[in-house]
Amino acid sequence: PLNDYKSSKLSSFTESKIRSIHAALTKDRGPYAANNAIRLVRNIFNYAVWAYADLRGTGNPVDCMEQLRLWNPETRRKRHITSDDLPDWIKKAEALDGIQRGAMLMMLFLGLRKEEVYCMKKTEIDAKGRCLVALDTKNGDDHYLPIGPYLWERLDPLLKLEGEWLFPSASSKTGHIVDMRKAFDRLGIKASAHDLRRTFVSSLNGLEPAPSAYTIKRLMNHRMKGSDVTAGYIQHEEKKLREVVTRLEAEMLKRPVILAL
Repeated sequence: PLNDYKSSKLSSFTESKIRSIHAALTKDRGPYAANNAIRLVRNIFNYAVWAYADLRGTGNPVDCMEQLRLWNPETRRKRHITSDDLPDWIKKAEALDGIQRGAMLMMLFLGLRKEEVYCMKKTEIDAKGRCLVALDTKNGDDHYLPIGPYLWERLDPLLKLEGEWLFPSASSKTGHIVDMRKAFDRLGIKASAHDLRRTFVSSLNGLEPAPSAYTIKRLMNHRMKGSDVTAGYIQHEEKKLREVVTRLEAEMLKRPVILAL
């Protein structure tokens, strides 16, 4: 959202400019994107004031957002695909081309963020172990995650395509897919990439028997709080994680569970 201001000097961001950018982004990109963009500007200012001595004591123009109550109201989003709608949604996703289908189902069955999926390299997939080795994720930790049998059947052919990207795109400058909004629109149920992540964790929580909260956090790649001493002792065996991922696939697909020997 802030690409137009990459070359702007930090000193050019006045309170008036901050308010103008926030208003424009709210209209063009939505209230959440506008808030997040201005928060980024605030963080950059805070870092600059700390890092550069000549800026010490400089006020942060983003403070006006709080003082004038200009932040867009935010509520925690709850949208996800319900268990009743999932089989039909997956059936429609299967009709997409192999690359879009693979990316869509990876977000659903593994709960990955779209940024992690879209630019995933083939080297992040361990074909022998049928697991994901995602590097440099949002929280800074590497993410090792077993891939269930249903998803693996759809990813395996993509590993044989040319190039470094798991989900290549000839039309993007990056060489990999960057936008799947049109594909999402074709699936009937209104949902975003992050809605699939909510669907993943909601389905995990709904399993019978349900995995522990520690297992769910591990599969979501959520960092444990430093104060949680117990979490630091728990080691998650690949076999146990694979069992949970396989059960999750079966539940989402409404199929019997078939565990690999």
